[in-house]
Amino acid sequence: FRSGGYQLVSMKLDNTAKGSTEQPVIPDDATTDQLPVNVFNATKVIGLARERADFLTSRNWTIKTIGNWTGQKVSRSTIFYPEGFRGSALALSAVVVAQVLPAPKQLESDSLTYVLKS
Repeated sequence: FRSGGYQLVSMKLDNTAKGSTEQPVIPDDATTDQLPVNVFNATKVIGLARERADFLTSRNWTIKTIGNWTGQKVSRSTIFYPEGFRGSALALSAVVVAQVLPAPKQLESDSLTYVLKS
């Protein structure tokens, strides 16, 4: 298919050698284990963190903490993930609209942190 001078090409990648029984290596950051979620409100909307936490609970996510955000400023809703758990954050971002970023060192290493911004 050609469009505007560009040719779109589709290809399938195969990471295993012919006849190999080895499985492709999946990096640790690809884990989709659901970590508990801390939900924090960085808006002036009262009760927003509770509302979003209830929504996540209805989608089978475990909520660890609900409160108001006092950390670094965020320009939009953000999911912070601890090292090795980017896959879990991406799974959460499939349920909510938020950017996904590595967690600053001061955040907990055993949970995701979802900061709400309007």
